[in-house]
Amino acid sequence: MSLREGPRTGVFIALLMTLALGSAGAWGHKGHKGEHPLAFAAARGDLAAVKSMLASKADVNEDAGNGLTPLIAASLNGKVEMVEALLDAGANVNARTRDGDTALANINARANNGDTALIVASRKEDRQTVQALVEEKADVNARRADGATALSEASEFGHPATAELLKKAGAR
Repeated sequence: MSLREGPRTGVFIALLMTLALGSAGAWGHKGHKGEHPLAFAAARGDLAAVKSMLASKADVNEDAGNGLTPLIAASLNGKVEMVEALLDAGANVNARTRDGDTALANINARANNGDTALIVASRKEDRQTVQALVEEKADVNARRADGATALSEASEFGHPATAELLKKAGAR
Protein backbone atom coordinates (compact mmCIF):
# COMPACT_ATOMS: atom_id res chain seq x y z
CA MET A 1 0.00 0.00 0.00
CA SER A 2 1.45 3.36 -0.96
CA LEU A 3 1.41 6.36 1.34
CA ARG A 4 -1.39 7.93 -0.73
CA GLU A 5 -3.62 4.91 -0.11
CA GLY A 6 -3.27 4.82 3.68
CA PRO A 7 -6.21 5.72 5.90
CA ARG A 8 -4.29 8.49 7.64
CA THR A 9 -2.95 10.14 4.52
CA GLY A 10 -4.87 13.38 5.11
CA VAL A 11 -3.56 13.71 8.66
CA PHE A 12 -0.05 12.93 7.46
CA ILE A 13 -0.29 15.53 4.69
CA ALA A 14 -1.63 18.09 7.16
CA LEU A 15 1.25 17.34 9.53
CA LEU A 16 3.79 17.65 6.72
CA MET A 17 2.21 20.93 5.64
CA THR A 18 2.41 22.21 9.22
CA LEU A 19 6.09 21.30 9.44
CA ALA A 20 6.90 22.63 5.98
CA LEU A 21 4.99 25.89 6.26
CA GLY A 22 5.76 26.57 9.88
CA SER A 23 3.30 29.22 10.96
CA ALA A 24 -0.45 29.01 11.44
CA GLY A 25 -0.96 31.73 8.87
CA ALA A 26 0.74 29.61 6.23
CA TRP A 27 -2.28 27.32 5.88
CA GLY A 28 -3.51 29.57 3.12
CA HIS A 29 -0.74 28.42 0.79
CA LYS A 30 -1.52 25.83 -1.82
CA GLY A 31 -0.82 22.28 -0.81
CA HIS A 32 -1.27 18.82 -2.33
CA LYS A 33 -1.89 18.95 -6.10
CA GLY A 34 -2.38 22.73 -5.98
CA GLU A 35 -5.29 22.47 -3.55
CA HIS A 36 -5.39 24.31 -0.29
CA PRO A 37 -4.79 22.00 2.69
CA LEU A 38 -7.99 22.87 4.57
CA ALA A 39 -10.21 22.40 1.51
CA PHE A 40 -8.29 19.22 0.61
CA ALA A 41 -8.74 17.75 4.11
CA ALA A 42 -12.41 18.78 4.15
CA ALA A 43 -13.03 17.14 0.79
CA ARG A 44 -11.32 13.94 1.98
CA GLY A 45 -13.46 13.90 5.11
CA ASP A 46 -10.41 14.14 7.38
CA LEU A 47 -12.02 15.69 10.45
CA ALA A 48 -8.88 15.44 12.60
CA ALA A 49 -6.80 17.38 10.06
CA VAL A 50 -9.54 19.99 9.60
CA LYS A 51 -9.84 20.53 13.36
CA SER A 52 -6.07 20.80 13.64
CA MET A 53 -5.89 23.39 10.87
CA LEU A 54 -8.80 25.35 12.32
CA ALA A 55 -7.08 25.35 15.73
CA SER A 56 -4.05 26.76 13.91
CA LYS A 57 -6.22 29.61 12.61
CA ALA A 58 -6.62 28.39 9.03
CA ASP A 59 -8.92 30.63 6.99
CA VAL A 60 -12.22 28.74 7.07
CA ASN A 61 -13.56 30.77 4.13
CA GLU A 62 -10.48 30.74 1.93
CA ASP A 63 -11.11 30.35 -1.78
CA ALA A 64 -9.15 27.31 -2.92
CA GLY A 65 -9.84 28.10 -6.55
CA ASN A 66 -13.00 28.79 -8.54
CA GLY A 67 -14.69 29.90 -5.33
CA LEU A 68 -14.30 26.48 -3.69
CA THR A 69 -14.30 26.90 0.10
CA PRO A 70 -13.61 24.22 2.70
CA LEU A 71 -17.36 24.07 3.48
CA ILE A 72 -18.24 23.51 -0.15
CA ALA A 73 -15.49 20.88 -0.37
CA ALA A 74 -16.81 19.18 2.79
CA SER A 75 -20.31 19.14 1.38
CA LEU A 76 -19.06 16.83 -1.34
CA ASN A 77 -18.47 13.99 1.13
CA GLY A 78 -21.74 14.36 3.08
CA LYS A 79 -20.19 14.10 6.54
CA VAL A 80 -22.31 16.22 8.86
CA GLU A 81 -19.60 16.36 11.56
CA MET A 82 -17.24 18.02 9.09
CA VAL A 83 -19.88 20.52 7.97
CA GLU A 84 -20.71 21.34 11.60
CA ALA A 85 -17.04 21.83 12.53
CA LEU A 86 -16.58 24.26 9.67
CA LEU A 87 -19.81 26.08 10.49
CA ASP A 88 -18.76 26.33 14.15
CA ALA A 89 -15.50 27.89 12.96
CA GLY A 90 -17.42 30.58 11.08
CA ALA A 91 -17.65 29.16 7.56
CA ASN A 92 -19.85 31.25 5.27
CA VAL A 93 -22.86 29.02 4.74
CA ASN A 94 -23.89 30.92 1.61
CA ALA A 95 -20.48 31.11 -0.09
CA ARG A 96 -20.61 30.20 -3.78
CA THR A 97 -18.22 28.84 -6.32
CA ARG A 98 -17.51 30.89 -9.41
CA ASP A 99 -20.33 28.98 -11.09
CA GLY A 100 -22.76 29.74 -8.28
CA ASP A 101 -22.55 26.50 -6.26
CA THR A 102 -22.94 26.54 -2.51
CA ALA A 103 -21.94 23.96 0.08
CA LEU A 104 -25.44 22.64 0.39
CA ALA A 105 -25.73 22.19 -3.33
CA ASN A 106 -22.42 20.37 -3.61
CA ILE A 107 -23.23 17.45 -1.39
CA ASN A 108 -24.06 15.44 -4.51
CA ALA A 109 -22.30 17.35 -7.26
CA ARG A 110 -18.90 18.50 -8.33
CA ALA A 111 -17.85 22.02 -7.51
CA ASN A 112 -18.10 24.62 -10.26
CA ASN A 113 -21.56 23.66 -11.48
CA GLY A 114 -23.47 26.39 -9.67
CA ASP A 115 -24.67 24.27 -6.77
CA THR A 116 -24.68 25.34 -3.14
CA ALA A 117 -24.00 23.03 -0.23
CA LEU A 118 -27.72 23.03 0.53
CA ILE A 119 -28.62 22.10 -3.03
CA VAL A 120 -26.17 19.22 -3.03
CA ALA A 121 -27.29 17.94 0.37
CA SER A 122 -30.89 18.09 -0.78
CA ARG A 123 -30.12 16.13 -3.94
CA LYS A 124 -28.33 13.45 -1.90
CA GLU A 125 -31.07 13.39 0.73
CA ASP A 126 -28.53 14.15 3.44
CA ARG A 127 -31.14 15.49 5.86
CA GLN A 128 -28.69 15.97 8.73
CA THR A 129 -26.54 18.25 6.61
CA VAL A 130 -29.61 20.01 5.19
CA GLN A 131 -30.84 20.61 8.75
CA ALA A 132 -27.43 21.89 9.87
CA LEU A 133 -27.23 24.28 6.93
CA VAL A 134 -30.80 25.49 7.44
CA GLU A 135 -30.08 26.12 11.13
CA GLU A 136 -27.06 28.18 10.09
CA LYS A 137 -29.30 30.29 7.84
CA ALA A 138 -28.28 28.89 4.47
CA ASP A 139 -30.27 30.57 1.73
CA VAL A 140 -32.95 27.93 1.08
CA ASN A 141 -33.99 29.70 -2.12
CA ALA A 142 -30.52 30.09 -3.65
CA ARG A 143 -30.49 29.22 -7.34
CA ARG A 144 -27.87 27.75 -9.62
CA ALA A 145 -27.26 29.37 -12.97
CA ASP A 146 -29.83 26.97 -14.48
CA GLY A 147 -32.45 27.99 -11.90
CA ALA A 148 -32.36 24.82 -9.78
CA THR A 149 -32.83 25.17 -6.02
CA ALA A 150 -32.40 22.85 -3.04
CA LEU A 151 -36.17 22.25 -3.10
CA SER A 152 -36.28 21.47 -6.81
CA GLU A 153 -33.35 19.07 -6.45
CA ALA A 154 -34.92 17.28 -3.46
CA SER A 155 -38.17 16.95 -5.40
CA GLU A 156 -36.55 15.88 -8.67
CA PHE A 157 -34.47 13.21 -6.98
CA GLY A 158 -37.44 11.83 -5.03
CA HIS A 159 -36.67 13.00 -1.49
CA PRO A 160 -40.03 14.16 -0.06
CA ALA A 161 -38.85 14.34 3.57
CA THR A 162 -35.99 16.64 2.59
CA ALA A 163 -38.36 18.71 0.43
CA GLU A 164 -40.72 19.08 3.39
CA LEU A 165 -37.87 20.15 5.66
CA LEU A 166 -36.89 22.81 3.10
CA LYS A 167 -40.49 24.01 2.74
CA LYS A 168 -40.76 24.41 6.52
CA ALA A 169 -37.62 26.53 6.34
CA GLY A 170 -39.24 28.80 3.74
CA ALA A 171 -38.09 27.25 0.47
CA ARG A 172 -40.31 28.05 -2.51
